[in-house]
Amino acid sequence: MSALVTALARLDQQAIMGVAGQHQAIIVSNAQQELLDWLLQQKQTPRIVCTDAPMADGIIEGIARHGLH
Repeated sequence: MSALVTALARLDQQAIMGVAGQHQAIIVSNAQQELLDWLLQQKQTPRIVCTDAPMADGIIEGIARHGLH
């Protein structure tokens, strides 16, 4: 089984298009405020995980929360 996960730390139109599709996404806690604001405007979905941890620790947390560890 393969999985595609997009990890986001900044607002980027191409990345947002991936998240808006069918991919799983991880948004780390220290992401740019614009991205966090965007996330609050989106429909809640288990595909998008906003982590408690920042940076690489947030990626590891997100992978675990998606069940991909």
